[in-house]
Amino acid sequence: MKRALALSFVALAISVAGASAANAATVSVEEYVNNVCTSVTAFSEASDQATQTFQNDTATLTKVSQVKPKFVAFFDSLRDAVTQLQADLKGAGTPQLAHGNTIAKQLRDVIASMGDVVTDARDTAADLKTSSPKQFAKSATELGVKLDKAFSNVGDGFDGLPKRYDTSTLKAAQQADAACAILN
Repeated sequence: MKRALALSFVALAISVAGASAANAATVSVEEYVNNVCTSVTAFSEASDQATQTFQNDTATLTKVSQVKPKFVAFFDSLRDAVTQLQADLKGAGTPQLAHGNTIAKQLRDVIASMGDVVTDARDTAADLKTSSPKQFAKSATELGVKLDKAFSNVGDGFDGLPKRYDTSTLKAAQQADAACAILN
């Protein structure tokens, strides 16, 4: 997974949506954005750590049968990070703005889709055959491309929100909050 793609997706999500359970506390836009940015930073760090661990753990391996469990573990770590992001965003509250609940539901649905994509990628990785190193590498590359495309599609789901809802307050709060520096 490309870090820039994930961060672009999350930046887009922050700029156009809010995340919460239907009965979560309503909080100021500024508090909400800070909560989300803190959560996104933790997600980004966990994603980076999963990538670094995979690279370190496979750097000296010479057999595909040794790499495959590390590949699966990478997706397990990424899935755990998405699950934590979902929980953190649920706890972030609902931003106090028009259509906050509608926008929040759309974000929750998209984050759930992101989790589904990672889980599917993990299951596909677990099913990869190791008898041919060349075929494994090709399949692993195809899986990465598929994952990147799916994450791009998740971000595309937000494209229409600014056209339907005024999200300028969220965007302004994001740009003003130091916790959002990773996204700005």
